[in-house]
Amino acid sequence: MMTLAALATKFLERPGLAKSTLRSYQSTIIPLLKEYGRWSIEIIDRQVLMEYLNHLTDVSYTTHHRHQAIITALFSFAVDMGYLKSNPAAGLTRRKPSREQGEHATDEAVRYLTPYQLSILYGVIKKDIRLSALVRLLHTSGARIAEVLALNLDDIDLKARKFQVVGKGNNGGVFTVK
Repeated sequence: MMTLAALATKFLERPGLAKSTLRSYQSTIIPLLKEYGRWSIEIIDRQVLMEYLNHLTDVSYTTHHRHQAIITALFSFAVDMGYLKSNPAAGLTRRKPSREQGEHATDEAVRYLTPYQLSILYGVIKKDIRLSALVRLLHTSGARIAEVLALNLDDIDLKARKFQVVGKGNNGGVFTVK
């Protein structure tokens, strides 16, 4: 019999997990283990997982989604290793954002600064050369803040007005500055 605690241990001991990923997994799995750690994974079904996730009311919907994704990954690992025939967490409906808690759905219209608002922004930062360069780079390239802040001068092709970044999960892109 494989307990949830034993499965979680094997899941967390996999080689190649980044320290930040491991911390995220641990902070998500520990509350689940407090509740069901001694249970056999064979008796943890869809209903048990839905009830567990439904009782996570003190977290934001994005944190709730992270919990659900990690639990799904944990049980996918169990299937991949041959401990289970199917993943009881697969296909669970994700929690919707709560407007009462100030949460917003990602499918809402994206708002952009108007040309007038942009002119005010550029006017305010004009005297700070570094800040002006950062804002202009972010605005014209579409790169993320962390990507731009991680840039080295050698990463920028000044003639072609391009730079390449490596983002989350070793993904990245080449950006052109207009």
